[in-house]
Amino acid sequence: MAMFKLCSTLLIQSFLVFIIYFVNFATTAPVNDDLSTVRENVRKIMLWPSPEQLSDVLVQAKANLSTLNFDTCQWPDLNYTTRGPENWDPVLHMFRIATMTAAYTAPGGLSNDTKLSLGIHCALKVWIEQDWQNPNWWWNYIQDPLIATGIMMMLGVERMTKYEIDAIVKMSYRANWWIKDWEGGANLVQATDKYHRFHQDCLNTLPPMEEVRNSLKGTGKNKNILYDPQYR
Repeated sequence: MAMFKLCSTLLIQSFLVFIIYFVNFATTAPVNDDLSTVRENVRKIMLWPSPEQLSDVLVQAKANLSTLNFDTCQWPDLNYTTRGPENWDPVLHMFRIATMTAAYTAPGGLSNDTKLSLGIHCALKVWIEQDWQNPNWWWNYIQDPLIATGIMMMLGVERMTKYEIDAIVKMSYRANWWIKDWEGGANLVQATDKYHRFHQDCLNTLPPMEEVRNSLKGTGKNKNILYDPQYR
């Protein structure tokens, strides 16, 4: 289980590298079998809840839907004016959409719930229109594109409007921190490493974890900790 969680973490960090290519390709050309396989694996491993988690996600999605104001497409308990660099209420809006989308699209989920679908598109529309930003660049360049493209991956372009597709594709291009001259160095090294691992390990049905195991080093209190030179 620990190794599976580690692989999932590596996949998440490689997601932005892969997703910018995918969302652009998926909207401009037919999706071939290989890309469909990759998309399905990403959804199963990274985006959809496991069978054990599904019931909790369905409960949470229904709770999110029940409190959504369909007049404003916002949640009354969220303070959309907050701009804290760490705790930022507007991003919870997107997390709630992601939970609802997972419940709607996952196998065994609520695919026939018309109101849930309407809630997803309602909440997504207001996010696109408002385009909330945070002074902390990380939310705008990494977290927001990650959530938005995850929602797109789960829904699929066939269940989205052109307006939604174009907006999320545009949002995904914010995640181009590797071509900037600020704050990109450590992230670029990590993304390159995770992209390599993604191709080597995580596209397989039963991913060989030997490379991940070998990267766990250290002794004493640091035993079995993946070393990261960013944190000293």
